[in-house]
Amino acid sequence: MPGQALFQYRDDDGQLQPVDSGEVNDYLREAMGESFTAKDFRTWGGTRAALQRLAQLPLPEPSSERALTLAQNAVIREVADALGNTPAVCRKAYIDPCVFDGWRCGDLHGLSETVRGERQWDLATLRYLARARAATRKTAKTAKATTSRQAVATVAVGKAPKSASPRRPGRRAPAARERS
Repeated sequence: MPGQALFQYRDDDGQLQPVDSGEVNDYLREAMGESFTAKDFRTWGGTRAALQRLAQLPLPEPSSERALTLAQNAVIREVADALGNTPAVCRKAYIDPCVFDGWRCGDLHGLSETVRGERQWDLATLRYLARARAATRKTAKTAKATTSRQAVATVAVGKAPKSASPRRPGRRAPAARERS
């Protein structure tokens, strides 16, 4: 595996000594004072690379679901190649899905015209993720409040709203016939 050669060092006697992922993660926790692992850095790198690439990528015309998915998959392949992973692993573990949502709804467009340099892309990514998280929390809070209001209404009226009514039970097996 190519990455294993990177996690070695020569000791005082000139002998190669392996460093395993646990030792790397222990070092990161100690150095950063938080619960960070090497995966956090890969996730950051994947998310940031995807956001930067998507910000530079116009929405396809016509904007069909198929065209959007093809463009999104091309970005995932680029990021996967950069990280040395498969697209499936990259999509699942290393790119925050909110960047794809942001691209599809136009939140990322125009960033590439105002953001210059690696540090500015890092900051733009942090800001975007913070806004996306805040919007998600706000949506979840609103949904929870709506559910609470429905529960209060149910208790006050004495019956559940139609959307909350229980599902009909499935088919029952036919009763066994008696033999004569």
